[in-house]
Amino acid sequence: MLGTRAPLGSAPGGGGGFRDVTPIAPRVDAFEPDAVGLVADRLRAITALLAAAGRHDHGERLGLGSLEPDELTSVPAAEEIVALSGIVDLADSGDYDVVVLDCPATHEMLRMIDVPRALLDYAERVWPKHRRMARLADGDARSVVIVSAIERVLGVAERAAALLADPRTTVRIVGGTGTLALAHTRRLLAVAALCSLRIDAVVVNRAVVVNRAVVADRAGEGHEIPADVAAVLRRAAPGAKLLAASDFGEEPIGLADLTRFGRRLYRDDADVLARPDEPAAPIRVELESGEGLDSVYAMRVHLPLTDPATLTLGRVEDDVIVGAEGVRRRVRLASVLRRCVVTGAELDGTDLVVRFRPDSRVWPE
Repeated sequence: MLGTRAPLGSAPGGGGGFRDVTPIAPRVDAFEPDAVGLVADRLRAITALLAAAGRHDHGERLGLGSLEPDELTSVPAAEEIVALSGIVDLADSGDYDVVVLDCPATHEMLRMIDVPRALLDYAERVWPKHRRMARLADGDARSVVIVSAIERVLGVAERAAALLADPRTTVRIVGGTGTLALAHTRRLLAVAALCSLRIDAVVVNRAVVVNRAVVADRAGEGHEIPADVAAVLRRAAPGAKLLAASDFGEEPIGLADLTRFGRRLYRDDADVLARPDEPAAPIRVELESGEGLDSVYAMRVHLPLTDPATLTLGRVEDDVIVGAEGVRRRVRLASVLRRCVVTGAELDGTDLVVRFRPDSRVWPE
């Protein structure tokens, strides 16, 4: 992990926030974010603006003047957005070849990764940018401080969303071969697809030993992923690399252990950071048939190996809300589909297909 910052177990030092970097080897730094410290640092100017707003009648009624940084950490997704902005700073600094973020393999984590985009979409729906700018033109001091505070928050979210959408940003998921572990990995991959995250590799823990003599001589080799497990994972993450991880015997702690584990895992791989070919767009719109009012449009959402029983679909104005495996994502419709009505939906292989027909009341003649 040359040139990366990542939580590396018991690396010495730590504390404070993203600025508190602990060098642990040449070209390798470690950090552990402090949520309260990060929020206090990143949102200090925002709380000052809100405090200014609180000196006005409306602000006092809202209690804006008394907000403290530790209170802001309780705001849904505040920590995640601010932490992601710190990762953006590291990636944009030019000081690092790679930045690695170690996350729990949970649906909640993947859902939180999607928060910046969801926040931006929500803000645009409830208070579009052109209306916010119009409020600034009013010259009202309270409007200025409130809009400025909102713009700062949305600016943080924009940077985080741009990083997550960057083709260089990829995800590696760690799973197992057991029935429950495989089912959990499959669900994670489905949720990652729903969130449009790029999976570059799936690490399979405790792979099957196929040659103990080889393992004894060259640890890590002689393990393989069972064919049925590999088939499921390849369908769920086409193009991703499958990596077999042997049992390390104990929890790897610190850089030395992780280096040994990495050598076992990647073996003679020339580029452990190689990314898969760019996959097809996760959401695609196509004209299936007809023309004019007789047209049939299809919106395809890539959802590999999703349990059909968990699928939900709804429409709210110019958005559709797609749910899978307990996670929902709000998807902005392409302009042509906003003038259409939904006629049906089905699972077609690895795609959820939603079909539309023009709405005669708003379709241009």
